[in-house]
Amino acid sequence: MKFELNRLPPGASDEEIKNEIKRVTELIPDTVISMKKFDELSKITSNTLRRKFGSWENALKLCGLEHRYTSQRRYSDDEFINELKRVSQQVGKLELTQAEFNENSEIDGTSVARRFGKWSNALKLAGLEVGHKFYTDLECFENILNVWTYYSRQPKRREMDIPPSKITSGAYRRFGKWSLALQAFIDYINSDSPNVEQPQIEVQIIEEKKVITTEERRDISLGLRYKVLSRDRFKCVKCGNSPSTDINCKLHINHILPFSKGGLTTFENLQTLCSNCNLGKGNRHNE
Repeated sequence: MKFELNRLPPGASDEEIKNEIKRVTELIPDTVISMKKFDELSKITSNTLRRKFGSWENALKLCGLEHRYTSQRRYSDDEFINELKRVSQQVGKLELTQAEFNENSEIDGTSVARRFGKWSNALKLAGLEVGHKFYTDLECFENILNVWTYYSRQPKRREMDIPPSKITSGAYRRFGKWSLALQAFIDYINSDSPNVEQPQIEVQIIEEKKVITTEERRDISLGLRYKVLSRDRFKCVKCGNSPSTDINCKLHINHILPFSKGGLTTFENLQTLCSNCNLGKGNRHNE
């Protein structure tokens, strides 16, 4: 089973892009079409349109929608810096991430980063500390999976800068564009499959060597977790609860026949349960 991205293909024609803009704007009842609202519904980001057509206003004009454009308030450099300081004091941290800033401010952290060249430059000007944590590709993919599960759909780049994401969009620049980061995630998911032979682990038991296969391990690979979540539509198979409708819902991948009773870590023996249903299940075998 292969997974694909919900976006326009690279090299989409102007006509395809115009049709997508028109499709999305018909879904937005507001008089003014904001980039934020557009990005929530579209298969192409407003930033991509701005780069291609020069501005958001030009993109709307292309489709005869200039009457649904309005300019955003322009903050001064001092206003940006003072807002960074205010949020830093509010959260009690000198090392401030874009995700933390966006959660506690009406100003978009992307706008701050764009004004000063990058986020770290803005932090330095505000007298704040710049973090240097390096995340592995696997940690980045784990974070994408968590956010994907939360929204029950492919996440937007800007959604990586707000909770529940723990890694901001800046960390994904190693892949180039956000679309390439998503493609790298999909490629990893499709390769990290139960059908793909994985290296075996040898462990010493008394004086004998036993080969443990992937199916005999308790740990569930990232690719297999994604496939189970996708099959179960990112919902608890028992009660139907989902993080997209209940922010307190936490989903777990659970062995149907418990691992302690010989259950294997296979696609068929795994299911999605919320925390409440998983605790209620205990060590019982769910038919």
